[in-house]
Amino acid sequence: PAPPPPPHPAQLHHHPPQCAPTHPPSFFPLLPHLPPHTLPHTLPHTLPHTPGLQTLHLLTLQGRYELRVELEDFENNTAAATYGTFALSPHAIRAEEDGYTLHVGDFVDGGAGDSLSYHNGQKFSTFDRDQDLYVQNCAALSSGAWWFKSCHFSNLNGFYLGGAHLSYANGINWAQWKGFYYSLKKSEMKIRRL
Repeated sequence: PAPPPPPHPAQLHHHPPQCAPTHPPSFFPLLPHLPPHTLPHTLPHTLPHTPGLQTLHLLTLQGRYELRVELEDFENNTAAATYGTFALSPHAIRAEEDGYTLHVGDFVDGGAGDSLSYHNGQKFSTFDRDQDLYVQNCAALSSGAWWFKSCHFSNLNGFYLGGAHLSYANGINWAQWKGFYYSLKKSEMKIRRL
């Protein structure tokens, strides 16, 4: 049976080491951005305090969920994107074999633009499990595990590069907001049941 939601919903954050997380009451953790000292190809289910892809799959089978992505740059500007539909492999008998396929829809702009709908229907790829549509491994090219296509418009598991940088598309990217040459300071992905 699917695990019940936690009694006190929380959220996970990516913060620089000096920042402390907050805990709004209405969201359950999804995938945090990996801390700067963590290898970007580490699977999310190996991170402490992260529910993991299988748990998220089972959780989203229990009802309809929405996803909220909150972003912050190094100038302390914030933006968000909300997706009224969120699930991982909702029709799969074995979600792992299905690649924890991302299902998002019903985008509502909160200033960040839509950098995730491009990834809708994509499997989760890592450096050692290439499940994207590109001829090369997007997870290796973009330095992060994500629902890559050919390759990405968002990657919140890229390198923590401290804002503007010269390397292409390997930072914490949300292309519709800051492009591919800017690595975000903070990213939060949260879900809640509707």
